[in-house]
Amino acid sequence: MLSSSFYKLFRDKTFHIVLAIGIIVAVAMPLIYLAIDLTSGSNQVGVSCNGYNLLISTVSPVQNFGIAIPINLITFIIGEFNYGTIRNKIIAGNRRSYIYFSLFLNGLVFSFILLFLYMGLATLIATCIGGFSYQPLSGSDVLNLLQVLLITILVYTTLTSLCVFISTLFRNIGPSISITVIIM
Repeated sequence: MLSSSFYKLFRDKTFHIVLAIGIIVAVAMPLIYLAIDLTSGSNQVGVSCNGYNLLISTVSPVQNFGIAIPINLITFIIGEFNYGTIRNKIIAGNRRSYIYFSLFLNGLVFSFILLFLYMGLATLIATCIGGFSYQPLSGSDVLNLLQVLLITILVYTTLTSLCVFISTLFRNIGPSISITVIIM
């Protein structure tokens, strides 16, 4: 049951469209930061357009591409209900708890692939343009970065859990997206 869910995820048009949008935004963000560097009074590349800044700014679930991840996850999950996939799984004898857990794991894969691709690409492009950091990183900066990444993983896991819960509770895109965005 889980392998069929992953197969459907990677064949889903929504996933491919959101992936393409994420790549476009990941390329645009460093270019915007580069334009800020070039139009500022210092005219130095790397002050704001560096990998460290982009990595920190791309992890937020409520700005930039981060808001698109839960919205599209909800759309994908509710599509499973609308197309009758969940009903067929229940008729086939799968337990509801297994189906719910499968939706959660599928949602985690969906969220983390999109998030890490977006974060990684934006950070890589910014690092190529302005280096990883404008100043050498101290030990506390590295520790701060690791803490931010750990918190990001926990936040997106919680957010995925919330999206799966709200989606299975309402089974309607409008209220599910509205409630999730309000909670975020």
